[in-house]
Amino acid sequence: MKEGILAKNEHGAQSIEKSDWTQSIKLHITNTIKNHIVMWKEEWRESEIKELFFRNFLLGSVHGIPLKDINQQLRKLSTEPFTLSSSQKICIPLPRKDGNEYASAQEIIEIEQSICELEGFELLKLSHLQAFEIHYFEKVIYENTTRWLEISNPEY
Repeated sequence: MKEGILAKNEHGAQSIEKSDWTQSIKLHITNTIKNHIVMWKEEWRESEIKELFFRNFLLGSVHGIPLKDINQQLRKLSTEPFTLSSSQKICIPLPRKDGNEYASAQEIIEIEQSICELEGFELLKLSHLQAFEIHYFEKVIYENTTRWLEISNPEY
């Protein structure tokens, strides 16, 4: 006589019937796979949230330059095919600065270093297999300072 999954064999000992045993293994495997998928989805969501938090809030700005926007522009550039010769440069406009004061040498170094450390700039270098240089420029026009970045290829 059957008692759930267990059944008595000819010696009187309880054993699991083969069909029930395979069903229980299949059920166990599907449950573990479902649990792993749920855990992977949760880990992925957490890592995605951390990445979004890092991009939006921790990048911030350096001397009035929003690094999030520059990073986004550099990431878009990394997906586009192009080659730069010695005379060609890529210009990225930066937001204007009030006042007619130029940035100090220390500020320029900080701006260039922080942009070189961005993920978008690394992707740009890796996707085109070139060593790009970033240069910061500014020009005073009518009490406003216009700023821009130039990306050039130093190999040519």
